[in-house]
Amino acid sequence: MSQEQPHDILRISGSLCTDLGLAMIHLLYHSSGFLTLVDSGARTLLLEVTAVLADKIKDEDIDMNLIRDLNAMNKKFVDQPDFDRRLDGFNRIQKLVTEVRALFPIQGVLIVYTAMHYLQYEKDISMRTSSSYCLQKLCPHLCRLYKDDARNKDYIVQNTILSLIRNNLQCKKTDFKEDSIMLLGYMVRECPPGLHPVLTDLHQFSCSSDLEMDMFETILHVQLHRRSRAMLRFTEQCKSLSKPLNARTITQYIIPMFSQFLLVEKYYDKNILVDSAIGALSTCVRLLRWREYETVLTTYLGKLRSCGLTYQKQLIKIVSGLLDAFHFDLHKAYEDENAKEVLPPAPFVEDEESEQANSTSQDDEDEEIEEENEENDNEDLDEDDEAENNNNIPVAKSILDKPMVLSKTKASRVIFSIHRDILPGKIKENNDEDLDDDTENNNNIPVAKSILDKPMVLSKSKASRVIFSIHRGILPDKIKENDNEDLDEDDDTENNNNIPVAKSILDKPMVLSKTKASRVIFSIHRDILPGKIRVALAFKLRGLVGFTLRCDPSATELCEGSSLQFVSSAKYSLL
Repeated sequence: MSQEQPHDILRISGSLCTDLGLAMIHLLYHSSGFLTLVDSGARTLLLEVTAVLADKIKDEDIDMNLIRDLNAMNKKFVDQPDFDRRLDGFNRIQKLVTEVRALFPIQGVLIVYTAMHYLQYEKDISMRTSSSYCLQKLCPHLCRLYKDDARNKDYIVQNTILSLIRNNLQCKKTDFKEDSIMLLGYMVRECPPGLHPVLTDLHQFSCSSDLEMDMFETILHVQLHRRSRAMLRFTEQCKSLSKPLNARTITQYIIPMFSQFLLVEKYYDKNILVDSAIGALSTCVRLLRWREYETVLTTYLGKLRSCGLTYQKQLIKIVSGLLDAFHFDLHKAYEDENAKEVLPPAPFVEDEESEQANSTSQDDEDEEIEEENEENDNEDLDEDDEAENNNNIPVAKSILDKPMVLSKTKASRVIFSIHRDILPGKIKENNDEDLDDDTENNNNIPVAKSILDKPMVLSKSKASRVIFSIHRGILPDKIKENDNEDLDEDDDTENNNNIPVAKSILDKPMVLSKTKASRVIFSIHRDILPGKIRVALAFKLRGLVGFTLRCDPSATELCEGSSLQFVSSAKYSLL
């Protein structure tokens, strides 16, 4: 969006707000502009529109002087902020919080957006520090004021504060992300535990009495070993959980906090910290359902394919940890005799548009089926617990040790999803053919249990290409024709005469053609052997290559005290 578009939108809204009576709706719509708009002229125009809308709202008394002070510009210098007025505005907000004064929801949201804007875009350290301190005091204060008002509580907590923290945790700016984690820690410690499900789940990992045991404080500590301790402590605390955490809490808040140490150049050589983060990530996915687990796994599998060699070792550790954390029990998918239908053949893709339409419709159906089967899964878990207690089987003490038993329909969908999305593309058809073939089981032949044990069967055209590539690029240039002709003849003769056949290429002599053998002998005669021994040794090598050298006898002479024949100026040619 260009710089002129916000001005046009605000001018149109300013002209419409005089005719319409929906001032509250317009103000809620334009409140996010205090977070996103960066241009000083656009923010000035936004203040004017907000002032007009605030005058028309009779239910709430909005202090526009405070909002103007937070966005004040210097009158002497163009496009320069007035830091004195802005800092005075933050001091006034701190007095409101300490004196526990009432603050209307819309005004509180406007202040939150403005302070978050300075955290994201402002470079001045004093403004960033004041904004961060203001958010840490103001957000819990607003939550305590409207904890009994369901409508304003959802607007402030869910739609504003937690939504901003969730989006900020996905940001690549390290300072901005750490400020958001610190704000989340203040919300967890100072807000009532039952205010929101996210705060309820995270409350057990905080400690207001001892900040050294608080996860949100120690994970931002300057000493890196304390950060690794915080993640190890999280893993130990998850083992003692009585109830599983909410899936949204894990995927939107906890995993982004731990993944900030992974695949980052800053922590590339910090092995202890990286291993702790991988362990905490594996613990998180043990608490997830299949859809969220699949999303995390496919994300890192995609990075493993696209990332270079720099983070390949780290990605292999992450994917291995995620695969070890597979906690789904799929035995109910094979209870029926027709268990082969669980693995359908690979779908035929016609067009990209049809594929996208089918995927979106299938995702919608999957969500509906998941919601319907959640109750059945919980019932199955309860029945399994009762059966284990009745049979005196030791029950898993932790949620992490308890596998998630899926119903037959859901287990079949999980197997199909693994077959369709997670396995490599070229292995799918081979697995379909091998799994549907019953000859191996009838003949008591052991079936490959792993993808690594399964040979990759190539098609006829691709196998021909592989053989041609080996023949052209890997084997020596001159062996090709001789191997095709001589090896077959030698093998036949050796087998008929009961002569042991050479088992390896290293045991097979390299038979050279006439031209190349001549070149080899000439090279030995010219470069390798001393000047007087050449012809004598060449006569000994003639039986190995299958041709004879003819020498002029008048040029030969016998050296005294030696058994070798020396030639001073021998003339020889091929017979």
